[in-house]
Amino acid sequence: MRSCFAPTEQTFLQYWSYPVEHDGEMVGCVVTFVDITERLKQDEELRLTDKMAALGELPAGLAHELNNPAAAASRASSQLLESLGDLQSTTIEVTRVGIDHQLWGSLVEWDRILQNRSSEATNFTTLELSNHEGELLDWLDDHGVEDGWDFSGTLAAAGIQPDDLEKIAATVPKDTLGEAIRWLTKSFTAQDLAGAIVLSASSISKLVNAAKSFSFKDRDAGQNVDVHQGIEDTITILGNRLKQGIEVVRVFDQELPRIMAPGSELNQVWMNLLDNSIDALGNKGTIIISTRQEDGNIVVEIPDNGSGIPQEIQ
Repeated sequence: MRSCFAPTEQTFLQYWSYPVEHDGEMVGCVVTFVDITERLKQDEELRLTDKMAALGELPAGLAHELNNPAAAASRASSQLLESLGDLQSTTIEVTRVGIDHQLWGSLVEWDRILQNRSSEATNFTTLELSNHEGELLDWLDDHGVEDGWDFSGTLAAAGIQPDDLEKIAATVPKDTLGEAIRWLTKSFTAQDLAGAIVLSASSISKLVNAAKSFSFKDRDAGQNVDVHQGIEDTITILGNRLKQGIEVVRVFDQELPRIMAPGSELNQVWMNLLDNSIDALGNKGTIIISTRQEDGNIVVEIPDNGSGIPQEIQ
């Protein structure tokens, strides 16, 4: 059985040929042609329908994923405006109490130290953070710093210890200690909010790029495809479902070559397999994605530790 294509009529034909024998010799053949154009058209429409159904699920999930960093950026932006106003007022107050050039240099250095310390801060439990905040509040009260409750939470979250405050107190006159700590806290808060905006913008950019990479590959019949990138793009788009309690373990062959293939169709395969795994796991479990080269082919396996397909419907 063979298929052929008549380019002038845009018609697909399928034919069968059977030999005709007479006295043991082949004297001819019978060829039967069937027009399968309509069938192929229906198959293609069905394939596209299935594909669009899968892609149709993307906007809602992607919108949800984008909403989180967008809301975080909006919230941080609003808070940053307020924080910058507080920082400006505090800077004026610190200047008013007479901190000289040398002390300003010391404050700026401590500001740098606090920023570095916050990036390495331990992830405290709620109880640990509360206890740590209480220690800092006691220190601030003991040293006559007014409104210490306004600073202690920020300093605790940044991983600042009472010993750090002792060192600051040793370089700042006692009557300006409160304003100095207030300035450091306000500066830290402003920079922390700015960092949150940068992180949110980066997350949005990653999601948009993943969506573009996932969808725009339909434009060409075949592309030079990075299989790992296609899988990562799909994982990013499915992030809202995966983060509910599913761990994705990657066992990638880093020497995997790029291949010429229809990238968007491969992405649809990853989408379907991962979506099925998520459904099978019930939003809790592990998916292992492994890639390797085998006999000149690329092998991708996506098992999960779910219950599997019931025997009666396999």
